[in-house]
Formats: sequence, C-alpha cells, structure tokens
Amino acid sequence: WYMSVLVLIMIVPVIAMAIALERYIARGLLVGAVKG
Repeated sequence: WYMSVLVLIMIVPVIAMAIALERYIARGLLVGAVKG
C-alpha cells in the first residue's frame, strides 16, 4: 500500500492547487465582468 500512499501524496497538492486556481480565476472573471 505504499504505492497508494505515494499517489495520494502526489495527487492531493495538485487538487488543492487546482481548486485554489479555479476560485482565483473565477473571482478575477467576476471582478473583470463587473468593472467592464
């Protein structure tokens, strides 16, 4: 089960970054739409 742990360790940060980027981009688009 070491492989599954390694995979999780690699995947979790990627998912966290994807969620953070998605929120950041969505907020930027909303602000841009409101200002524009």
